[in-house]
Amino acid sequence: MYKQRRGEIVSILISARDYQDFIKRSRYISYIAYYDSKQMKMYSEEINDLNIKMKHMEILKNELETNKTNVKGKTEELQTERTKKNELFALVKSKRRSYEKMVGELEESSKNLQDLIKQLEDEKAPLTPAGKGFDVLRGNLPWPVSGKVLAPFGKYNDPKFNITTFRKGIEIGANNGDTVLAVSNGRVVYADWFKGYGLLLIINHGNGYHTLYAHLSEIFNKTGDIINRRQAVGKIGDSGTFNVPSLYFEIRHKGKPVDPVEWLIRKK
Repeated sequence: MYKQRRGEIVSILISARDYQDFIKRSRYISYIAYYDSKQMKMYSEEINDLNIKMKHMEILKNELETNKTNVKGKTEELQTERTKKNELFALVKSKRRSYEKMVGELEESSKNLQDLIKQLEDEKAPLTPAGKGFDVLRGNLPWPVSGKVLAPFGKYNDPKFNITTFRKGIEIGANNGDTVLAVSNGRVVYADWFKGYGLLLIINHGNGYHTLYAHLSEIFNKTGDIINRRQAVGKIGDSGTFNVPSLYFEIRHKGKPVDPVEWLIRKK
């Protein structure tokens, strides 16, 4: 009662009519005190529970703020990544258009080259050793340069741009500056720059056969020069299509391209 500062309770006890009334009032007051104590305990527990929940809410709030910051940072990161991908896509798209344009120009150049070879078919060339024709050399021609075939003869699907073209020759990978060798005896009928092929060397081997060496960085011979088998005729340059040092090599019979791999010595 003292703690509750309820002085009126003392007055209630003192004003009892007799001892029995005093005991009864005292019991009632005890009930009230017990109820008050129970209520205070309940309120205290609720306050403690509320404090715990408030602390938990504060933790959640901090976590939420942290997550919000992380999400914002991630969003900015994804936006940056998306911007980069869009720029890369635009660059690839631009390169694809350039590649398609280059392929179109190469096809046009190939037609012009076809016309040029037809004009050169009448040019005479020395026969191969022992008077044998070029035909007997099928499968026995030396490789013009040592390297891996980057693109085969015939239908070719570019893996980077997914564009299908028909290649009239093969692209042989090599080192920049490697020496290019003639695959057989013949006479140079063209040694100059040609649109789509870069520096181009054409050798007439007789019987309607020509070999073409393109993407050269240097040509050692001039039109009219007699060429011997495995004679150095130029140096490797960069391919406009693959952007790596390589040699573009063709074999044509009466202007029609044939698969060079079937004519070259099979590699082990």
